[in-house]
Amino acid sequence: MAIFVGLSILVLLVLLAQNKVKPAILFFGLLLVYYILDLIETKSMLNNFTNKSLVTLLLLLLVSIVFEKLYLYLQYQIKFFQSLTINLC
Repeated sequence: MAIFVGLSILVLLVLLAQNKVKPAILFFGLLLVYYILDLIETKSMLNNFTNKSLVTLLLLLLVSIVFEKLYLYLQYQIKFFQSLTINLC
């Protein structure tokens, strides 16, 4: 059992390094395999999906994406208004 888990994690790491499949699909697929083979209980699986640190990480990721998009939007606006004032003069 431990050998299977070790090999599956090794395969997961290799597939993550190749970057051909989305990580979410890989993690969900491995979780599904563990669930089908009864290596993980439903209760612990659902508890780990709602981990507070994971929710915090996702919220920080969303905030950083918003700030990145806002910065790019503001840079675009600055360039647009600069070109507009140049054309008016």
